[in-house]
Amino acid sequence: MSKDISDLKFMQNAQKAVYANPFSKERELIDQSIVGEGCTLSGHLLVEKMIATLKEWTDRIKNKKVNETLDHKNYAAFKSTILLACFYEFHHEFDQHFYLEKENRKHLPKFKSSEDISGFLRQFTDFKDYEVSKYISIFYQMRRAFLLIQSRIIGDSIHSNSIRKQLWDCVFTQNPRIYENFLWENMNDFSILLLGPSGTGKSLAAKTIGESSFVPFDFKQKQFLFNYQESYYSVNLSEIPESLLESTLFGHKKGSFTGAVSDHLGVLRQVPNNGCLFIDEIGDANTSIQLKLLRVLQERTFSAVGETQLHRFSGRILAATNKDIPSSIAKGQMRLDFYYRLSSQKIKFPSLKERIQASENELLFLVKYIITNVLKIDDKNLVDETFRILNCKELEQYEWQGNIRELEQAVRQTIVTGTFNKENILHDRAHDPKSYHDILDQLVKNPISVEILTQSYIEKLHLKYKNLSKVGRMTGLDWRTIKKYLDA
Repeated sequence: MSKDISDLKFMQNAQKAVYANPFSKERELIDQSIVGEGCTLSGHLLVEKMIATLKEWTDRIKNKKVNETLDHKNYAAFKSTILLACFYEFHHEFDQHFYLEKENRKHLPKFKSSEDISGFLRQFTDFKDYEVSKYISIFYQMRRAFLLIQSRIIGDSIHSNSIRKQLWDCVFTQNPRIYENFLWENMNDFSILLLGPSGTGKSLAAKTIGESSFVPFDFKQKQFLFNYQESYYSVNLSEIPESLLESTLFGHKKGSFTGAVSDHLGVLRQVPNNGCLFIDEIGDANTSIQLKLLRVLQERTFSAVGETQLHRFSGRILAATNKDIPSSIAKGQMRLDFYYRLSSQKIKFPSLKERIQASENELLFLVKYIITNVLKIDDKNLVDETFRILNCKELEQYEWQGNIRELEQAVRQTIVTGTFNKENILHDRAHDPKSYHDILDQLVKNPISVEILTQSYIEKLHLKYKNLSKVGRMTGLDWRTIKKYLDA
């Protein structure tokens, strides 16, 4: 087999597939080359054919100790092919585990396929116990990252495709070979800055990166050390009074200031090893907070308010802002050293208008996602009717200044009222008795849960006024309740 040129070529292609970004055109071409010359399949049909091809190959070489006949270079290709075959052999098991964890973030189910994976790998070469554990962790991370990116970053425009590829690189770097050998437990020094207008999906992207973090696997216990959702924490600086920012991030000791009646663990203390902390609206941080965060980024240490003891931060920091960074630096609002240390990688998010103009299908994809995944309504006719209303000629040049967040409200308004008026704000219309009764009539015709209606109303008000206290006064709800609906 070692002298079989076709087998060597097959392994080399499989090795390329292992290290290629799954959201790239390059990866599709590689997969087609694995299946065979002249293959034009794509999507799930290509994946199914590739799985069958890999299985045929592993069945043919099983227990032949082929690795003993290969030189170093070809052994690396052989090992990559075995890993690729193993990943696809058990990808359904990883999917099942992902959905079990997704249902309950406090649930830590056993991963029952670890022995089978170990047996599969050891048919072909001598994998050590620690290697098996490592690859189970990486397999699960790869599958989880793929499912999260694919399900959350919607659309077929060049912008959407670019964001998907960049998010994958944020998790595994643009050179997964380096990640596999050196960085799988050492991504904490690579901070990420997400830039772009409000409402473009920066928070969801950050959550996707955070929940795609590496989670170690304990082979003896047959468990991952924690649920993937426990690896991600977030804080929005614009929603926290400035006097409480330091305490929220770093924690405080009892008695360190008026009102500090007990010790408080800041969010930095709660992030697990290899986890992620997302700091939204980082442009609102004053220079004092920036200096303390710079210490975290450079030295990985911090202290709580009112104490001198140093605590170690073993996670990764992601941050986002909609502000003009060069202008903030020029005005002294953002430290230059903090900016440089924060942006190992930067991702610029396009506006919704740019995305819609780049692809005629983008709006339909987003409307379907909002109705099906956000509002949890499974109704194709409702998707088609909502899209028809929002895709009218009158809105072709609409700016969508609130971006995806505004589109969500437009979809909700369209479902509730049967129309979308870009000048219409639900709160303003409520003062018009006729409009008020029109809304109620539409709600009777198209029932919607009180929870969704309340959330829609609060999000619309927040989109317009951008102030939790003002929205609270207008609705009679306290800021914690307002925040709960905005975070839902």
